[in-house]
Amino acid sequence: MSNVTFLLLTGVIGVGILILLIKYWYAKLYFKYSLESNNTAYAIYLAAQLISFGILFSAILEPLVVLNTMLSNASGDASLMETLQYSGLFISIVTMIYIVLVAISNFLYKYFSKSENGIFEEIRANKIAAAAITGIILISMVIIFYAVVGKIVTEFIPYPDVPRIF
Repeated sequence: MSNVTFLLLTGVIGVGILILLIKYWYAKLYFKYSLESNNTAYAIYLAAQLISFGILFSAILEPLVVLNTMLSNASGDASLMETLQYSGLFISIVTMIYIVLVAISNFLYKYFSKSENGIFEEIRANKIAAAAITGIILISMVIIFYAVVGKIVTEFIPYPDVPRIF
């Protein structure tokens, strides 16, 4: 499988997971907190989440290319199942880290603002500042964890054994 095809396939899977996460957050906010359709705070909050997931997802693209190249060199051509296994593993790691970071950013907003309401009540009330602060907290944490995610994912790449010289 060529690197371009592999990256396109991985991108499609990542976008699919992102759409599922967005639908989850939307359903949680819309149905539980009866959001209005023209809520600016929700748009800011969602934009911060999209940027954050995109940044985290971009951390795994280079390790995926390296993995595909190594699997192709080792067996002549990387099998689709083996490639999808590692892609699924990498994407699930990114998704779990992303969900944890979103939960931490929501908690930090509630802790620092001393608000009795959580971020979702603030978004329902269309408080743009609350959504912006929570989004900035999330994006900041994602930028900090960007390198960590790349290192974690790189550890799963099955590098070939190097012969010992001495």
